[in-house]
Amino acid sequence: MGETSSLKTPSLPSIPLQVTSRLNGRAYAAAGQAVGALHTMAVLQAYQADLFKDLDKGQGLSPDGDAELRRTTDLALRATKQAATAMGRSMGAMVVTERHLWVNLANLGKKERGFLLDAPVSPCKLIGASVLRNEDELRRLVSLLAPLPHLQVVLGEGVGRGEIGKT
Repeated sequence: MGETSSLKTPSLPSIPLQVTSRLNGRAYAAAGQAVGALHTMAVLQAYQADLFKDLDKGQGLSPDGDAELRRTTDLALRATKQAATAMGRSMGAMVVTERHLWVNLANLGKKERGFLLDAPVSPCKLIGASVLRNEDELRRLVSLLAPLPHLQVVLGEGVGRGEIGKT
């Protein structure tokens, strides 16, 4: 009955572990935002499918139904943009976390660690080129659809770099 506990006294994590925890927390939060945006897109797309089912019955869409379909499409596009942004932030946070872990595992002096950890990391450089290509393709598509107002896609405000498809 006189046994003593084998547990050590609790201690706070070291500073590198605290930094790693904060970095992982940021990546976790960004990934959570991406999941939320993807869920929103799924709900909106299910609603769009219902609207298309009504359209497929041969009755056509009423002006209100058409406006509703356009609004849900716009919201789905915005949610897609939010998901892509959150995934980019998550990737950037994971790159920084990985860099931090390797710096702490290496036997580097404090000054060298500072140089490595202070180097800029830009999430847009991870996926920026493909986003720019897609924006250029979208601009080309919008310019092709400009003479055909019944086929224009309403893209909403703030798509990409500027005023693409802004109505």
